[in-house]
Amino acid sequence: MWERGVEFLKKAGLVIFTVAVVVWYLTTHPWGVPMEETYIARLGRLLAPLFAPLGWDWRAAVALLFGLLAKEVIVGTWGVLLGVEEEEAGAVAEALASAGVFDTVSGFAYMVFCLAYMPCLATLAVIYKETRSVKWTVFALLFSVFLAYVLALAVTFVGRLVSSVMWGA
Repeated sequence: MWERGVEFLKKAGLVIFTVAVVVWYLTTHPWGVPMEETYIARLGRLLAPLFAPLGWDWRAAVALLFGLLAKEVIVGTWGVLLGVEEEEAGAVAEALASAGVFDTVSGFAYMVFCLAYMPCLATLAVIYKETRSVKWTVFALLFSVFLAYVLALAVTFVGRLVSSVMWGA
């Protein structure tokens, strides 16, 4: 068990590090431009209209996209996008709170989406290996993303409704 745990940590660490480097590159290029004009922002703005009904901006879309590689990457992506340089456990959470990226409802909907959509690329690989079918693999991916979106939309709708009834907001 110890050996498998260490092996997993090495693999996960390599994936997280590699994705963090890719995200860093995309957030710093072209050189010398503001974050809103980088490659990653352009990619995020392509996806942002899909997530606008949930109250998320382009950064949330990008973090979810990279999260398909491995869920652990979502936090690392947020760290890079928000310029978090600290190694503390709560540094990304504090940066998210101070940046005002999410309100209570949209943040909760984001967590629901993250929990419900495809766990990672390795899961897709296993689905393909077991089914030997591209159709089933694509279906599994699209279904999990659709389900996550519907659940997050429901959380957003109910949360906004409750918020407006209870606090008139």
